[in-house]
Amino acid sequence: MSNLTEAKNRTADDWFEDACKAFNNGEYEKTIANYSKVIELTPDDAEAYNNRGIAYNCTQKYNKAIADYNKAIELEPDFAEAYYNRGIAYNDIQKYKKAIVDFTIAIELNTNKDELAYFERGVSYNKIQKYEKAIADFTKAIELAPDSASFHYKRGLTYDKVHEYDKAIKDYTKTIELAPDDFVLIYYNRGVTYLNLQKYKKAIADFTKAIELTPDDEDAYFMRGTSYFKRKNYKNSIDDYTKVIELNPDFADIYFERGVAYFKNKEYDKAAADCTKGIELNPDLPEAYFDRGMSYYRSKKYEKAITDFTKAIELDPNFELAYSYRGMSYTKTRRLVKANDEFIKAKELRKKNRII
Repeated sequence: MSNLTEAKNRTADDWFEDACKAFNNGEYEKTIANYSKVIELTPDDAEAYNNRGIAYNCTQKYNKAIADYNKAIELEPDFAEAYYNRGIAYNDIQKYKKAIVDFTIAIELNTNKDELAYFERGVSYNKIQKYEKAIADFTKAIELAPDSASFHYKRGLTYDKVHEYDKAIKDYTKTIELAPDDFVLIYYNRGVTYLNLQKYKKAIADFTKAIELTPDDEDAYFMRGTSYFKRKNYKNSIDDYTKVIELNPDFADIYFERGVAYFKNKEYDKAAADCTKGIELNPDLPEAYFDRGMSYYRSKKYEKAITDFTKAIELDPNFELAYSYRGMSYTKTRRLVKANDEFIKAKELRKKNRII
């Protein structure tokens, strides 16, 4: 029998079975072609439209996917899975309000993917910053599937956004318990939450674990450096900031951060050098000139300090501390009249800031 004759003799069920096999093998274009044959032979097959829509979604052809889900729903108005899948496609093209409507219908129709519908609706609420509704949906999804690490992780991230840090930590910890190797960022995220709670030792432990898992993660080094800084362990803080610079030498802010750590460690020349490098990368930051001015001031290089405090004031005329320390630098160089003018200006700004 020729291939042409064999193809003509094939039934819709044959094409459907081949489509399923192709999909399971990740052959999405072949899946689409096979479901198209099913639809050609049985144009009222809602499931074929739904399944072809899934394959289109997998190839990021979202509008074609939505068109297929629309047709599936037209043929079978109570097709809960088609509403759910259309909601996924709407999420993928950032039409979150439409996605919410579809997930809600899927839930009302009592799809066998209830926990996923609640979860995905929670994701949509999250995207439009309706965090309390998102948390409610993630909680419902967890009630239906309490051992889903993804559900706990996503709720933890949302708790973080509304500053419910203790609850976020519980969810992150549960995620690690359920799937210790599946979420590379989980230790980093929990570390940030511990940092927000000022539990610096625990934060350091989590950032250290994050670094073990991803040794080139500059964010983890940065946040661990910040945690060490908060514990006044300036040497370790400097070491971590130095690693960040190795990984990303064009990150201006890290030079300022390491400069402050050097300053706190009374290494004023190194602090000034870091501020200089930061200024090269970002010359419009008044705080950078102020910080370098402070390093010069502590090193008794008062003229250089005055120059930097002056530049900080040019960039931010309301920089009260810059006036104060420029005044103190003038005092150190015995220009007392100028110093007095600076102190008066600083006092005026202090009063103004209190009123505001």
